[in-house]
Amino acid sequence: DAFSSLTKQLSVYIIQEGTKLMAEEKFKHDEFVANVINLREKMMSIHQRSFAKDMNIDLTIKTAFETFLN
Repeated sequence: DAFSSLTKQLSVYIIQEGTKLMAEEKFKHDEFVANVINLREKMMSIHQRSFAKDMNIDLTIKTAFETFLN
């Protein structure tokens, strides 16, 4: 269905963006952390504004961040 497709694509996007951040060796640790926080804030803002804090979207975001950070 459309919702599961949306959550899959959201997960793919977050993992891709996070992986790009990790691959950029020019960033110092503090910059990397700040960029990850900015990405998370962006995703949480979309989550709150567009998806009424849906728990499935919340879990998708959480899992995607865990995937590229671990």
